[in-house]
Amino acid sequence: MTIETNGDRVYEYQGYSIERNPATGRWEIFWRERKQTVDFERVADAEEWIDDQIPSHRF
Repeated sequence: MTIETNGDRVYEYQGYSIERNPATGRWEIFWRERKQTVDFERVADAEEWIDDQIPSHRF
């Protein structure tokens, strides 16, 4: 699901939010409104990181 707000892109993926940082242009990940200590150049890399955080038995 993609939500667009004020020209910024915010993606919801597996319960996480992926948001573009306007200052750096990199994608940041938030879980329950808390920023994770990672950022990525591409959304696909952020999604892959999220997939790695989810135990395989949830699929």
